[in-house]
Amino acid sequence: MPGPAAFQDPDASPRRRTATLVLGTALLAVSCAPRGGGPAALPDSGATTSAADPATAATTPATGASLPAGADAPPSATAALDYARYGLPADGNVGVNEDLAIPRMSQEEAEAALGDAGTLFVDTRQEWEFRRGHIPGARKIQAFVEDHLLEDLPRDKTIVIYCACSAEQSSARAAVILQAMGHERVYALKNGWHAWVDDGRPVERSPQ
Repeated sequence: MPGPAAFQDPDASPRRRTATLVLGTALLAVSCAPRGGGPAALPDSGATTSAADPATAATTPATGASLPAGADAPPSATAALDYARYGLPADGNVGVNEDLAIPRMSQEEAEAALGDAGTLFVDTRQEWEFRRGHIPGARKIQAFVEDHLLEDLPRDKTIVIYCACSAEQSSARAAVILQAMGHERVYALKNGWHAWVDDGRPVERSPQ
């Protein structure tokens, strides 16, 4: 499924570009929703993650309409990062071909790297998803909303980024941004969070 960049029209007015960006981001978020739309059991305690958290339901800023279950909120009108500084589109959308060019790390390789001081995991999902379960030691940097935090990541570590997308769309996008910032060892986790949980790999939860 193409990312939000596929919906851009360089000849459109600023208002129309903003509208298409929101639409494209919402469609990307749909692909990152929990599979099957139902609860996903976490293996080590029976706790579940629901498809939507009523307390943090995302809404579009223009209409207030609810986004699809599990969807990330669209980016705000103020960019979370000065993307142009790194040679990226000013709206933060990178080309689909750039996404696909990002190397993937297998689930097995990622698990083997747990506890390695030279590897840092980054979770691009929403806060409520992160609290309910994440890869041990992972740092949360929500896609679009917290892109400015990518500037704080150390360049002397291997960065493994993951999301809940069907083809690593959000994690690959963040990896493209990090590469533009000068990071050399950046990977998107192949098959993402759902495969990690389904395979019974270690899960950590944030204190409530």
